[in-house]
Formats: sequence, structure tokens, C-alpha cells
Amino acid sequence: MGPANTVEAVRLSMAAGADVFELDVRMTKDRELVARHDADIANGTDGTGKVSGYTLAELKEFDAGHDWKLADGSFPLRGAGVQIPTIEEVLDEFPDTLTSLEIKDRDPVAGQALCDLLTRIDRLGNVYVGSDGDVGVDAFLAACPTAITTVTDALVTEIRAAQESGADWCAPVQIGQPPLYDGDGKMRLTAESVQWSHDRGLATFTWTTSDRAILRQLAEMKVDGVYTQRPDIAREVFDEFAAS
Repeated sequence: MGPANTVEAVRLSMAAGADVFELDVRMTKDRELVARHDADIANGTDGTGKVSGYTLAELKEFDAGHDWKLADGSFPLRGAGVQIPTIEEVLDEFPDTLTSLEIKDRDPVAGQALCDLLTRIDRLGNVYVGSDGDVGVDAFLAACPTAITTVTDALVTEIRAAQESGADWCAPVQIGQPPLYDGDGKMRLTAESVQWSHDRGLATFTWTTSDRAILRQLAEMKVDGVYTQRPDIAREVFDEFAAS
């Protein structure tokens, strides 16, 4: 809801019933951490070029609400002052909200910088961290070994081997984030696989759906969380399930 990775989107999502939000993390030319999914700013803003090629002050000049469009074809946030925010700006506005951060830069410096930030603002207790590839999260964990992190690519191989062999396995991290579907479009989660993870100390947060029927299935499987573009629908479905 709202332009991705902006303060405005988080505000709308939380108002719609979300209890967790996700931000993607990239580093600017002057080593500031900003919320941004794509390396290039052309998607979603009125600018072009890579995040890493701009200072924070330069990035703030671009309109992050430029391309956000409603179903009626209007652009209600174009020119409304929506900016690419720093990670700190968003976390400061929502200090008590569980937050997912995904490090997009495959550079250990980003992992170290994120550890430094979360330590400085005292947010290691309610932020969990993953990365697009293991380099970022490995560097983060080396700097912040007691932080909450998600399953890495290397651990996925370990998990699959344990499932296939039936070997004892205990999760060394707290959260798994399996995609909802495999490469053939088949739903990969089952009630049994979710229970298997729970029995080994691993929460299951899956992505991504806004379909009411699928959300109900996931609630019945007892997943711990679902990434969705419609937190209002997800909130309604999970509340209905809890009351049934």
C-alpha cells in the first residue's frame, strides 16, 4: 500500500492492520542506509541511476511518489514530497513495531553498517534481518551475533537435507522465509512442513499473496506471518480464523 519502501507506505499498511513491515536496505555513495528495493532508482521515482552513485542528500531530491498509481489511473502522490527514506527515519517513526530488513547490497560493509545502526538506536530486539544472498547477513551476524536473522541460502541446503534424511536438526536462526510457490507454481508449504519448522525452533513467514482463499489456507497451516500487498485483507482473514 503506497510507494514501496517509503514512510507513506508503512503508515498506510500499519493503518490497514499490518503488525510487521518490511524494508529493503541499500547503501548510498556516502554510506547512508536507505530503504530501496532496486539498485536503480528509475523504477518508482523521477530519476535514473544507481543508489550507490548518489549521496543521501542527492537521493532526497527525487520524487519517490512519482510512479505510484491508483486503479483509476491517477497519481495522487506525484509531487507530494514523498522521498526515499533512510532506514533510521522509518524505524524512528515506528519504534515499537516488529520490522523485517533485507540487505540488498552484496557488500559486507552494508551488513556492518546495519549492525552499527541498530545497535546505536537500540533496535536489535525487534528487528530481524535477512539478505539478498548470504554476504550481507553473514557480515551483519559477524558484527551482531545475537541479532534476530532469517534463514540463509546455505541453511536452505541444510534444511532440505535434514528433511529428506529425517536427521535431527535444530535451527541456528529464528525465522524462515520460504516463498509460497516453487518454480513450477506449486504451493510448497503444507501444515506438516510448517509444523516441522516449529518443532525445530523456526518461525515460518512466507511470501507473497493477497488472495483471500490462500490466506485462509495459510492461517489454517498456522504460519507465523505472510508478506502481502493487502494487509487489510490479510488482517481480516487471520482475525476471522482466530475467532472460528
